[in-house]
Amino acid sequence: MNIRRHWNLFKNAPIAYLYSFTKSATEKVRVFPYDPASKDLAERYISLIQSVVSAPVYFVGSASLELPGQKDIDLLISCKRSELSTLLESLIPILGQPSKVRPEFAE
Repeated sequence: MNIRRHWNLFKNAPIAYLYSFTKSATEKVRVFPYDPASKDLAERYISLIQSVVSAPVYFVGSASLELPGQKDIDLLISCKRSELSTLLESLIPILGQPSKVRPEFAE
């Protein structure tokens, strides 16, 4: 699904769109108003991350678009698959243990 389709789904039905990412069929997603402080916090995390890794870091998700969301900050760090485990080791002291690790990404 391309970004335009994601955006249109989110714009037209934000709660339904966010429900599509729930972890369980019974857990509800809570949507909160945009918090302007999230941008400053994201910038601080990006600076911390860039102090230990040379991979590009992108601020993505609802907070980056100044939209209501789940009160989280989504950062995307791009690297080669072969570099992922080394990158994760460097990031654990800053971000903590990932909740999911797959061969092609960690979350």
